[in-house]
Amino acid sequence: MDRKTIDYYYRSTWLAIARMYTPITAQYDLTVTAVLVLINIDKKNGTSSTKIAPEIGLEPRSITRVLKSLENKGLIKREKLTSDKREVTVSLTPEGLAQRSVAVRYIKHFHNVVMDEIPTDDLESFFKVSDKINELIKSNKIYNEELKNSIELEYQSNQE
Repeated sequence: MDRKTIDYYYRSTWLAIARMYTPITAQYDLTVTAVLVLINIDKKNGTSSTKIAPEIGLEPRSITRVLKSLENKGLIKREKLTSDKREVTVSLTPEGLAQRSVAVRYIKHFHNVVMDEIPTDDLESFFKVSDKINELIKSNKIYNEELKNSIELEYQSNQE
């Protein structure tokens, strides 16, 4: 195979972006994931904790540790608004709003540089392809039971 796989390009690009942001977030004693959480909290109304994880590609159980860290740093507050203890709204504190504002400035700068350097047609194609890949993943057209069973049979026959 002469070309690298599609997932290689997405993964390596995301890792490069994360490496680019890591020294910046570290200056504020945060992780890239923590910053992603901050920017996905509605500034005025807060956001349900169950809505944040899918927005940044985390499992809901994985976000608990990040929220606790942000709360301990005084950047967010969590409030239970119903009798269901799992239903929690996350709001930004004044310091959290300030940190979010800094993060948004860095993200907008990255966005603007990319928009200036890459032709609009190329970016539109990238967005369309990314949307289509997400659609294929969500609709289970890539990894499904049929594929799983086929791979399992192949694996078992190789074990014999």
